[in-house]
Amino acid sequence: MPKLDLNIKDVFSKIYLSVKTHYDNNGLNVDKLIREDILNSKKNKSDDLIYKRLVFSIHNANWKAVSQETFWRNNSKNYEKAFKNYNANYVSKLKVEDLLDKGLINSRKKLQYCINAAKFIVEIKKYSEDGVISFFEKYAYEGSSVYDRWALVNIIAHSIDGIATALACDFLKETGFLNYGKPDVHIKRIFERIGLIDYFEDITVYSNEDFFIFRILDILSQKTNKTLFEIDKILWLFATGFNNTNGKAIGGICKDKPDCNLCNIRTVCKYYQHDIYGKAVTTSHKQNVSVNCKRVRQ
Repeated sequence: MPKLDLNIKDVFSKIYLSVKTHYDNNGLNVDKLIREDILNSKKNKSDDLIYKRLVFSIHNANWKAVSQETFWRNNSKNYEKAFKNYNANYVSKLKVEDLLDKGLINSRKKLQYCINAAKFIVEIKKYSEDGVISFFEKYAYEGSSVYDRWALVNIIAHSIDGIATALACDFLKETGFLNYGKPDVHIKRIFERIGLIDYFEDITVYSNEDFFIFRILDILSQKTNKTLFEIDKILWLFATGFNNTNGKAIGGICKDKPDCNLCNIRTVCKYYQHDIYGKAVTTSHKQNVSVNCKRVRQ
């Protein structure tokens, strides 16, 4: 199939319209939700709250959003008590045995990750007299390059067990750094289906899969004049789903099995074009991303 000639701004506008219409019809105001999420993210931009956000990110791996919300609703008080209101200095001196049977997650591995994350926070505070947020802003200040921001992602991902690059991005975007989006499996699926992976194959230096996706997110941000945080939220809603104020689960659009009839980008979607012409899509989106990333290294 020939490479599609995509108008990036127009494609994203149609994704946003699809999301807004779909969720409006199910009682959820997308614009209001994003505004509230941005405010909550900015509130987290504090040395006092940064360790708490790291603990949340460590627990996020491989969880569905609904399961995650239920877990924290049932266990948040236990964590506040066991972690002394997320005191990194206190937690950094604990052993896993000190946290067992305290109503926390039933995973010795993740509890150890939380202890190691506390040690990271303590170490950065010693290194940076102005605090952890100040240290992060040396890389992720407003207007910083995609390379500076990715350098910070790698510092975090290589310093904290249980936090890979995608979760490091998630942690930063939920800590008030609105120039981050999460290169997760959902966004990779969307980009592969639309054809953005092939479209940007001439970005020859981005051989790391997550960095390649992060760079595409950054380009989308530039083209649409939206923060990466907003881009991420819209794509996440497009791909997954949400619980509305009445607790009703709302499915996404571009899921594993997509609802193409709800989508406004069918005419430029590689996945949909394969589907309507009866051509099987034999390679998964993750394999395709990896294949393209390998190709750009050559």
